[in-house]
Amino acid sequence: MEVLTINKSNKGHRERLRERFLSYDMEHFTDGEMLELILTYAIPRRDVKPLAMELIGRFGSLDGVLSASIDDLCEIQGVKKFSAILIKLVDRVSLSRKEFGKSTRSNKQDTKGQLTLFNEGNTPKHNAFESEPKLHQKILESKEKHQKKAKLFSITALSETIALIPKIPDTDNIEQIKAFLRQNLHFNSVRTRRDYAAYIVKRMFPGEYADKPLRQFASYYDDGTQSLRDICFYRFANSEPLMLDIILDALIPAMTAGKLSRDYIIAYLVERFGHENKNIPYCVSAVINVLTSAQIASLDRKIIRIAYRDIALPAFAFILHSEFPEPGMYDIQKIENNRSIRAMFWNPNNILTSLYELRNIGIINKVSEIDSVRQFTIKYDLQQVVEKLITGEYKK
Repeated sequence: MEVLTINKSNKGHRERLRERFLSYDMEHFTDGEMLELILTYAIPRRDVKPLAMELIGRFGSLDGVLSASIDDLCEIQGVKKFSAILIKLVDRVSLSRKEFGKSTRSNKQDTKGQLTLFNEGNTPKHNAFESEPKLHQKILESKEKHQKKAKLFSITALSETIALIPKIPDTDNIEQIKAFLRQNLHFNSVRTRRDYAAYIVKRMFPGEYADKPLRQFASYYDDGTQSLRDICFYRFANSEPLMLDIILDALIPAMTAGKLSRDYIIAYLVERFGHENKNIPYCVSAVINVLTSAQIASLDRKIIRIAYRDIALPAFAFILHSEFPEPGMYDIQKIENNRSIRAMFWNPNNILTSLYELRNIGIINKVSEIDSVRQFTIKYDLQQVVEKLITGEYKK
């Protein structure tokens, strides 16, 4: 029989959590701390903080953990049926109280609605949106777009992506690719493998279209090259607009110093989403995970160290033709101002040199600098570019 002992420091940590709860200091609790407090009543003789963090990482948030099924919860190592039942009990009580609150407020809302719908003369108030339905629709669309852009994320799977994307089947059948990923991801939980497979597909294949250029590029640059990491990072950042915003608003301005505090990113997200959002710490960890997995930045305790990087020419060719997919002539300034290219942490002083290199190996048609006019000419689509890179054996 296993003998369990109580760690005194851990016991003190539990007491501090409970005292904070009793002092109504919940606005400063993270999702992980709230879940940790719940777990202390189900698992009395173990440090439950790592388990709470794993559950949050697995299900995305406290709400995600509470709404998970008992079977899914029990798939996590360290969660037994007793703990899962307690989690579901908290979920059920919370839902019941919400429903009760709705029913008790319904009559008040109806009365309030009648009062605000009519003015003192008992005539219906004018609704500006009724006479401007198109304006109303635009406002709604703008709000939805902002909400989509502002979405936090906590699970990245980028290191798994870099390891597995070169090995995916050569097929445009997205279900076969998901099945391959589920089979080869290293997690024990079937549910976790399924979710991570979905994350990888969502980030690497927008719209679940398994495009051939990425499959071929990844297969050829399959030995951990910078080009492979850069392409995976590029597609990840473009699928998570918040990642681009953090890079361009917080990291790039700090490039001169070469470093910034982790707390600075926290402050940026708090300013954007509000201090009451408990998922911000998990998003910050995810952002750092992306940067380190792509080998773009390093973390020294709470300091993120960053620097401009050399341009890997194959990745530059791939991204350039992704951002400028139509053959034609473009202003070089469009590259310099392009959000996705700026977010690659490539040294901006090397952009022009890299364009000339692409011209020299026949990837682009022309680079011209006449007085203040600087232009480059695209002549291939992305698929043709990848094929030329592969047959030209330009590997770096």
